[in-house]
Amino acid sequence: MDLEQIERVIRVPIEDTSDVGLLRSRIDQQTHLIAILKQRSDDTLKKLTEQRKICEILEIEKQEWHKLLKSEMEQRQSIAKHFKTLSHNHDELIKIKDDYKQDNDELRRKNAQLSDENRTLMSPLLKQREEALTKLQNDSEALKSENTHLQKSIRFISKDCVFHLCVYVRV
Repeated sequence: MDLEQIERVIRVPIEDTSDVGLLRSRIDQQTHLIAILKQRSDDTLKKLTEQRKICEILEIEKQEWHKLLKSEMEQRQSIAKHFKTLSHNHDELIKIKDDYKQDNDELRRKNAQLSDENRTLMSPLLKQREEALTKLQNDSEALKSENTHLQKSIRFISKDCVFHLCVYVRV
């Protein structure tokens, strides 16, 4: 109920001026005011009850959001820890790779140096061996040729000896 209703109740009719009428009018006004106040009290109580329910719901949601936030923070910390570990491992792998690369470069340099030394030191020996091998092959060819020639000569002489022996034996 609003102010207009309150004013209407407060207004006293002019024709009812007797004491009883005045008292009755006052009682009616008070009754009506009490009813208005009771209605306002009921409305306020209803609103308060609704607000309390909303507060309870909001408190439950707040607790759920707090749990979710805590869980998300824990997950974030765990991920950050894992990322830090991965970063450390990555740095270690890069260090190991650089060490291997440096060792590989050193070994390649030593290999090139040894190859140069090998060519420098072994080249004359290899050349001598090749020359000796070529000479031995040439000598072998010559000996084979001489062997073939001697075998032909032996066969010819053998035939000739056999012929002369046959002639001699006949004579």
